Amino acid sequence: MQITNSGATSASGVGFGALEQEVWREIPGWEGVYSISNMGRVKSHERTCQGRYVRRVRERILTNHVNGKNGHGNPAQSVTVKLSNAEVGGSTCVPVGRLMLLVFVGQPNNENAVAHYKDGNPLNARLDNLMWSTFSAIGKERGYSPPRRTKRK
Repeated sequence: MQITNSGATSASGVGFGALEQEVWREIPGWEGVYSISNMGRVKSHERTCQGRYVRRVRERILTNHVNGKNGHGNPAQSVTVKLSNAEVGGSTCVPVGRLMLLVFVGQPNNENAVAHYKDGNPLNARLDNLMWSTFSAIGKERGYSPPRRTKRK
């Protein structure tokens, strides 16, 4: 299922949707429960949950959690979103970049693949800023090299 939103207008009357249209797709394994957009936003669908008791969940945009940032000026390491399943009774935190790539690009070719942010900023989880890569390829791109090993005598 694909839902588009050409959305609101700014104070100057220019529509934000004119710049780029937001496209929503359902997350595999969470169909009918959660969707993700090409802008990196995750939303919960309106539904009725049956756990210990029956409750109604309204549709809303979920809050992203920034991990790895501390008060010492270190940049954010990853951004996750918490997805919960009342029927099973558990929840899981999933990296937003990985979700974006799984939904819009598909499974990676390499089992060691990770979500790579082209501009290096994990807070910018837009689809045009993401690609599958490996830790070694990212390290080479940044100019890191493994330490030389010397033979022991």
